[in-house]
Amino acid sequence: MDEIERLATKDGVSEVYISTNHIGLYEKYGCEFKAEMKDMEGERSRVYVKKILTA
Repeated sequence: MDEIERLATKDGVSEVYISTNHIGLYEKYGCEFKAEMKDMEGERSRVYVKKILTA
């Protein structure tokens, strides 16, 4: 996650979205659950957003 945040900050990105089936993992890294959606294969997936602090 540190590398993702570093790259996003470098590129001026303010939010990063993650699609996963994990529950409780990405919250530990400051991600917020946004919605449940279908992935590219039609399976349910949880979507999280990580706000990136910009200088």
